[in-house]
Amino acid sequence: MYCPKCAEPNSDDAKYCRACGTYLSLVPQAIAGRLPEADSNELKDWLKSPPSIANGITKIFVGLAFLIIALAWITTEEPGWGYLTLIPAFALLGQGVAHIVSVKYEQRQTNAAAISESAPGKELPPKSFSETLPPPSVAEHTTRELETASEHSQKKA
Repeated sequence: MYCPKCAEPNSDDAKYCRACGTYLSLVPQAIAGRLPEADSNELKDWLKSPPSIANGITKIFVGLAFLIIALAWITTEEPGWGYLTLIPAFALLGQGVAHIVSVKYEQRQTNAAAISESAPGKELPPKSFSETLPPPSVAEHTTRELETASEHSQKKA
């Protein structure tokens, strides 16, 4: 493969031109008409991972580890770096809590949506025959018992 900048011949598996130092890894992909393959940066992927309870707990524990290191460093004779270590400690603790809270919020929203979908619509169901009759009186049951009791007492007399 030839360097696109200085035209120096290089081996096909070379990452950099041996004459000018140009990055050559993308040249074969450009010639083939493909998009460059993304380099996986694991730390960047981990920091931007989707919210889940597992990711939240992991970030909280890493944040606690940074906090312990920062507190240990602050107690030494040169605490300068210890104070700077507090920044990632609190950032990771905050991200961990945010992950857990957002997962819980999404679960609550999903449950509320499921309940509202399973509940009947705003229309009331059609009335049945028993609902068209007027409701019985509150004292009706007591009155019937009193009438029956008075009938029994009249029969005995």
